[in-house]
Amino acid sequence: MKLLQQEIYKLISIDDNNVYSDYLPSKDVDNNELDYSRNIYITYSLKNIEDLGYKDSIILELEVISNIENRTSVRDKALELDKLLNDTYIEKCDSKIIRNNVWYMPFNDLEDRKSMVTLSYKIFKY
Repeated sequence: MKLLQQEIYKLISIDDNNVYSDYLPSKDVDNNELDYSRNIYITYSLKNIEDLGYKDSIILELEVISNIENRTSVRDKALELDKLLNDTYIEKCDSKIIRNNVWYMPFNDLEDRKSMVTLSYKIFKY
């Protein structure tokens, strides 16, 4: 599981993406407050391991988050990540990432002024 997390991180941390595992902290690695007005943040988590006989299934969820004024950029970043992840084979883990049935879920939080897109995939580990 740890190797799978590392390989997913490698995939999505390209282009200086601000990537965090499991949750979004209140401060970045330099101990600065997260700046939603200028940055897009990505979190990913692995959930619900299922045994399907000849393969294991793991749910991968990504959240792309920024200020609501950046909602178009959030959408574009989510679609860019989808192109990168969907149907990707991770050789080191003998696994393939495939979109879930409902894989793209946008949400605009008007109260907190945040825009978010959740992407959902299944990882089949053979």
